[in-house]
Amino acid sequence: MKAILVLAFIGLALSTASGAAASLTWFLILAIGIFFAATRKRRSLHQPLINPTAFATDTPSDIALIWVWICVAAALFMMIPTAYWGGPWPERHPQWRLLLAALGCYWIVKHAYLSDHQHETVKQTLLVAGSIGLIIALLGVLLFGASDFAPSNRIPWMAATSTLACATLALSFAISQGQQRLLQIGVFCSLVTAITAIISGVRGSWGLLLVLPIALYFLAQNPAHYATKPTKKIVFFVTISLFATLSLASLFSSDSPLERAQTAFRELSQFMYGSGSPHVYESSTGIRLAMYSFGLRNALESGLIGIGHDAHKALLQDLFRELSVSGPVTKLAHYHNDILNPWVEFGLMGLAGYLVYFLGLVYIAFALRHTNRVASVGFTAVAITHILTGLTNVNFAHNYYPMMLSISVFILIISMKDPTNRG
Repeated sequence: MKAILVLAFIGLALSTASGAAASLTWFLILAIGIFFAATRKRRSLHQPLINPTAFATDTPSDIALIWVWICVAAALFMMIPTAYWGGPWPERHPQWRLLLAALGCYWIVKHAYLSDHQHETVKQTLLVAGSIGLIIALLGVLLFGASDFAPSNRIPWMAATSTLACATLALSFAISQGQQRLLQIGVFCSLVTAITAIISGVRGSWGLLLVLPIALYFLAQNPAHYATKPTKKIVFFVTISLFATLSLASLFSSDSPLERAQTAFRELSQFMYGSGSPHVYESSTGIRLAMYSFGLRNALESGLIGIGHDAHKALLQDLFRELSVSGPVTKLAHYHNDILNPWVEFGLMGLAGYLVYFLGLVYIAFALRHTNRVASVGFTAVAITHILTGLTNVNFAHNYYPMMLSISVFILIISMKDPTNRG
């Protein structure tokens, strides 16, 4: 038990700085789950990790099983058109990574036997490790810049770090009531991830500045857990944190948040009122908007099964020739949008294959709204962060993001047990 916790601690704490550490954490979820499932008949029946009466019909094993079926549905939606068009099978890595981790998570909460003290130790270990990981992400961006520090492309890396921040924030309110200092540490480290998002320059993750404070508001007013309503102190702390975000970003970032926002608005104006010059489409915002418009037109005509991967890439090349753009942008094989990409490529089945994760997380949050408000808020925050960050990038094109999304969902499910409290 101690050795496993040490490995999990190291993996999660370093996950924002190392793809190998993230892979280790993901692998541990699967391996431990397989171990518990394979040895369940040889172990005596002590207290299960999941108390079937603790959350009425919404036990952690129930939620974990729902998540498994969500991942199965997503995999099927994507595998059927992939088989129909003859590939590409390597691009199904997000589906199998999420599904395998979901199975591992389910087997853990279904078959592991831990005392209340042991389970509390697991939660506190994950909370401290997640908090360290978030601080490492901030320090790495401050010292080296997001592009040099991130173990993946900085855009999906920041999206993944954002989901971890949402899960860590919820986990902070799931530990025992006597651990106020750990609560404060978890809240602080989660909130400073907003600073990381701003300094990283990844505008697609700036929604975290709204998601985290709103999530904190609903978590803090939960009377069943800490009997604390959103006090002036909490509101003041959040406000100061946001101002600190903008101030630190202006000091340490080569291009301040204000400049990034101004650039986005300027490029948007050029796209809307430009003369059609190729220069309009050479900006980050301009080429994205052109691809979104083009992609949506083709998505609406893609039918049930889509046009396939090869035809999808050929369409993009036609667009680049039509816009007379050149340079690195012409090498893109996606629309910089996690919704449009599978929709055009695999039609309505591809669209469903992506949206089922978001809708599934929302469904879980809704199902837990009365029985476990803390987990419900956590699932909502992760769902919103997931869908928002996918609007401006193809996070699922990278190995790192689906692994971290798996880890974030695992943290939320593990955080659920509290036999004395239904908050």
